[in-house]
Amino acid sequence: MKWQSLQAGWTGWKNCDRGVKPQGKSEKLRHRPDVLVIDPAGLVIAVELELTFKTVKRYAEEVIQSHARQIYVENNYQHVLWVCPTAADVQRMKNLLNQATELLRRKDSPAMKQLEAYKQQFGVKNVFRLGTADDWTQQWLGSKERRTGNLRNFLWSHFQQATDEGKDLDRQAQEEQTWMAASDHPLIHQTLADYKAALRKHQQEQETRKQQEQQAQRQRDEEASRRYAAEQAAREEAQRRANSLLGKVGKLLR
Repeated sequence: MKWQSLQAGWTGWKNCDRGVKPQGKSEKLRHRPDVLVIDPAGLVIAVELELTFKTVKRYAEEVIQSHARQIYVENNYQHVLWVCPTAADVQRMKNLLNQATELLRRKDSPAMKQLEAYKQQFGVKNVFRLGTADDWTQQWLGSKERRTGNLRNFLWSHFQQATDEGKDLDRQAQEEQTWMAASDHPLIHQTLADYKAALRKHQQEQETRKQQEQQAQRQRDEEASRRYAAEQAAREEAQRRANSLLGKVGKLLR
């Protein structure tokens, strides 16, 4: 399959199930795709080589829910492509996925809401596709002219996520390099440089906004202090005049 992808103009190759273990003895390892690969349009595709079929319940509760989270929440990839040995297997797989998604809809599963939100956000009609072992690289055709933009957006989202999680950006870039083609490494470096510049600008704007807000608050505090002082002076003046008037009235009555 890797050879097929290279011949069809796909790039990168990341085996997702190697060296992955649960954190604890009681923790169940979530479902992971077999491979991540980049199609000619620059979209990161999770490929599932389906040589044996699972139950509808397992597809619903484990496979689809995991894919929905990794696509919509974690930005690990953008689509899923199931590859089956024959056309008959593809049809069977399609039926299983349809049953599984219908089961999730009836249960009002968050996974289906995540997939629908993803479709609306990016204008995607099909997140899941299927192909045979012979034609799978032809099931996901896209505009090569959009490749750089699509791949750049994917990298940018990973750098944003790394920032949110407090991870080192250079290390994140190195992680991307370990599985992407060498021809994409300049794009990784350029995207990282642009992201860092945008991040610095955002931080500077935040600092400027913070300083402006602090200055505005100081001005409000100073104005409030001036008003209070003026009101206090007015009260004291009124009290002085009242005392003076009382003194004059007292003298007249004596």
